[in-house]
Amino acid sequence: MAHEIVSESADLKRCHLSSWGDDCSGLVDEMTVNRFLNPMAEKFPEMSFLNPNELVAGNIIENATRESQQPNPALQSGCLRANACRNIWWEPGKVKAAIVCCGGLCPGLNSIIRGVTKCLAQEY
Repeated sequence: MAHEIVSESADLKRCHLSSWGDDCSGLVDEMTVNRFLNPMAEKFPEMSFLNPNELVAGNIIENATRESQQPNPALQSGCLRANACRNIWWEPGKVKAAIVCCGGLCPGLNSIIRGVTKCLAQEY
């Protein structure tokens, strides 16, 4: 399956279950490989879903004071945007999820785990 590179910033090793075993880079055509309707599309019909090929263009932090927030030239042409998609890769009725951590990794991780757990339990 041919994958068009829309930005050198998006030309990373593929990160999608459909391409788990290959060693290619570039975007995965998620509109083709994601075949199942996200249950949130039915539960929240007004929800704004992501176009899977959307990019965040350029640097989004202006006049940053911290070195870590300074513009990164590698991301100047854009990077993939994260959000929920209308169609998903896995069949919701057959999915099991696990969150594995060793503790002490970063502040707020427990809140993230709680949020993911509640979303999976209540929305899927």
